[in-house]
Amino acid sequence: MPFVQGYVSPILILAYMFGIDPARLPEIDGSNAVYLAIPFIALLVGQWLFKKLVNGVDPKLSFEDKLPTYTTAAIVRWAMLEGGALLLVILAPEFFLIGLLLILYMVWLRPTRFRIESELV
Repeated sequence: MPFVQGYVSPILILAYMFGIDPARLPEIDGSNAVYLAIPFIALLVGQWLFKKLVNGVDPKLSFEDKLPTYTTAAIVRWAMLEGGALLLVILAPEFFLIGLLLILYMVWLRPTRFRIESELV
């Protein structure tokens, strides 16, 4: 938990400094409903690109030879998530909490040996 708290605390402090209350859920109406598509598009496109890059790896290669492709795929996925979170916070600050959830999902996706081995199979 301290690992996640180290990322979340500065984000929450910045939110309060800019007058955004991250605990307040916004009302969703026709004018801001389009902003809810941003995190879902970021998730779907990031996951699709990740799978496309990882599935393109030759299964005959050794684990060490597969790592550069996995690293590239992971960076692309994280970039999509981070871009979606930042775009959401910039265009619609009232959805700060959803952007924060995308950042927390990025932290959860951190590479571990088990995760890398299971995704490269």
